[in-house]
Amino acid sequence: MLRRLAVRLDQEHEPTLSKERSIEPVVDYVDITVFGRQAEVCAEYLATGRRIGVEGRLSHSEWKAEDGTGRQKLEVVARHVEFLDGSQRQDNDDDDPDAGAALAAAAANA
Repeated sequence: MLRRLAVRLDQEHEPTLSKERSIEPVVDYVDITVFGRQAEVCAEYLATGRRIGVEGRLSHSEWKAEDGTGRQKLEVVARHVEFLDGSQRQDNDDDDPDAGAALAAAAANA
């Protein structure tokens, strides 16, 4: 199984100055690709707002778009994904002890 994620990175310590002279946080998104059992666990337990840690390698791609312009993409191919916010679920705030155990088992079998 393959799962693609976009992880939001809030950089609150490096604000930029907007035209209105107000401080705005810098937000970046990083594409993550997860394979195998870890992808299944991510599909089942991840929800918007959950904090995760990802260990993996960077993959760089280049291609030509239909309009002829050059495009490139940098993504992380995950070796290990870990839930950092405990076992809370975003949708109902119930504890779900299976989430952490499932990721740990997936990582051990990878």
